[in-house]
Amino acid sequence: MELTASRVGGVPVTAGRLWSGGLIMTDLMLLFVLFIAILFAMDPFIWYADKRTVFKHVHLMFILPTLVLAWLAGRINRDPLQGGHVLKQAWVLVLFAVWVVAGALYARFHIKVVETFLIMGLYMLMMPLFARFFADHKNPTPILNVYLSLLFLSIVIGVGWQIAEGKWNEFHEEEFLTVPLAVYFFARSRTAKARVFSMLLLIGLMLVVIKNTSFLVAGVAISYLWWIFVRKEIQKKTALRRIFHYFMLVFVAFAVVGAYAGIKALKSTSLPDGNPKYRLYTYEQTWENFQKSPVWGKSFSGAGAEKFGLFTVAASTQVLPTHSDLLDILAQGGLIGVALFGYGLWRIGRYTQKRFRDRPPGALSEGLVAHFHWIAVSCIAALPVVAFNPIMLQPGKAFILWMNLGILLGLAMRCDSCPSPKKPD
Repeated sequence: MELTASRVGGVPVTAGRLWSGGLIMTDLMLLFVLFIAILFAMDPFIWYADKRTVFKHVHLMFILPTLVLAWLAGRINRDPLQGGHVLKQAWVLVLFAVWVVAGALYARFHIKVVETFLIMGLYMLMMPLFARFFADHKNPTPILNVYLSLLFLSIVIGVGWQIAEGKWNEFHEEEFLTVPLAVYFFARSRTAKARVFSMLLLIGLMLVVIKNTSFLVAGVAISYLWWIFVRKEIQKKTALRRIFHYFMLVFVAFAVVGAYAGIKALKSTSLPDGNPKYRLYTYEQTWENFQKSPVWGKSFSGAGAEKFGLFTVAASTQVLPTHSDLLDILAQGGLIGVALFGYGLWRIGRYTQKRFRDRPPGALSEGLVAHFHWIAVSCIAALPVVAFNPIMLQPGKAFILWMNLGILLGLAMRCDSCPSPKKPD
């Protein structure tokens, strides 16, 4: 924030510039909120803070004044808006989020439903605010560096607790935040050894969670790296070397699938099952709800979590969600809801890909390009995660999910105009 100015030794100094490291006041406020959100979402100390009613929305209460102050400061002290208006790209998703919030408020105050879909819609509305923040910011690189460091720190602490407690899979449902971190280092690699290290890191982060979704996210990350980085280099090689490369790629794919199937057949406990009995039951119930109103569903006035009585699960309560955000959208919003949600994501994805691909030289620094890649993988990999988990109904995870999409859109908007050489990105 740079709203006020004072004089130190006769020289005007904005309030934000009194902070060292090039971070202004609103940057530090944002990092404080990020620290809380990561603590809730990743839960490295296994506090279950994200499930405590008193604390679970504290990061949302802090982020709103932070983003508003940053927007006001940007309008007063900075250049005109970059890349047009955020709503031009995000209006479909915002419309969908408003519908979800309206339905949830109706359910809460009129039908007296306790577990509503308010979190899904409310946190989704944070996405365009984050996009505006990162599109306007003079140099978001330090913020993203700290963000990356906080995620890594939470993983290290969490793994330490897992080893000490003799438990594993602590970061289940956070696979879209853990595995893609390796993409950042791959994008910054300049040698073969560095790329090998990045791939080993990716495999290590995948094994932090022995769950099916972790393997899916790793597959998304590897496919992205191959398509963006490796494929272009292969095109420069001779025809024989290209054939050999594709042969080895297919061979490795079959080897991985074969190993997975073999271990599964020999010992069913060697790999995760994702509790199919529970999921298939809740999925069937959700599908039946969709069939009752396939056009617009319940308009998100239904319950986000219901009493599960088929059998007792290892949880503190039997009131549980469907475990599929995409199925919830289908059942609660019908075909209209799925169309709005899918089209909204497609619009943002199309714009982001086009702007990043056609960006002028110098539009993004090397560091921001690397951040763009790992956050892009995180957003893409979130799709299989939300397909089998209730990410959008958990405040900490939903916050980071939509913040990442906002960051991605904001970085793409920075590509609309090349910054001056005097103002490095």
